[in-house]
Amino acid sequence: MDEQKKKVLIAGASGISGSYIAQELSSRSDWQVMGLARTIPPGDSGNDNGMSFLAADMLEPSSLEQVSDHFNDLTHLVYAGYSPMGGSDWAAQTSVNSSMFEILVNAVCRAAPRLQRILLMQGQKYYGSHLGSYKTPTREDDPRHMPPNFYFNQQDLLIEMAQKANWSYVCLRPHIICGLSARSPMNPLMVIGAFASISRALGLPLRFPGDPNAYRRVYQATDARLLGQAAHWALIDSRAANQAFNITNGDFFRWEQVWQCV
Repeated sequence: MDEQKKKVLIAGASGISGSYIAQELSSRSDWQVMGLARTIPPGDSGNDNGMSFLAADMLEPSSLEQVSDHFNDLTHLVYAGYSPMGGSDWAAQTSVNSSMFEILVNAVCRAAPRLQRILLMQGQKYYGSHLGSYKTPTREDDPRHMPPNFYFNQQDLLIEMAQKANWSYVCLRPHIICGLSARSPMNPLMVIGAFASISRALGLPLRFPGDPNAYRRVYQATDARLLGQAAHWALIDSRAANQAFNITNGDFFRWEQVWQCV
């Protein structure tokens, strides 16, 4: 491979954040992009985005071993994977997602001597948004809430491994990600569209489906295209090494003001 060309593996490339990062990098001539998913949907080779796909189970080291030859010339790894296994049991989710991340990172590091940077996608749950009210505005160096939290485990693993490696890491923390992604459950625009279609079919008004408190609280959003651009910067800029960054559009809204436009 051309020494100047960068090769990235995107774990979770079919999700909303991974797919937009793939689109951004694939649009650049100096990047070769591979996506990693447990299964490749029929008819989806990724070629439309200039991306090739690998199928492997990130919870099974033997499954990753079967595709590890494709890791040999990797220069970058983007981790946007997530497993809902465990449901509302946060401790169980933490165990599954921590293991999945560690298994993949170890597999890539063993096989990729030219690895330069690992990008870990995080989110507002890093600050405890899943636990209720939390401090705002959030700062990247805010004290952590009481564990468990798989984002903590994943980042701590990177910190530990980077001290002994030739690569660096970076963490991005978007808020509500908005974009087009057919197979992502964490996409509010698609959920609202489906809810609106069901409401119309039933002859119901389009009522806000969330908690009344959520209707009035201040929110931020992250345009998926902006996230893709931020990821490209975070992967190549030396100033981003071993840092974490919140990434949002920079404006604020309340659902009670936006819903009438929906």
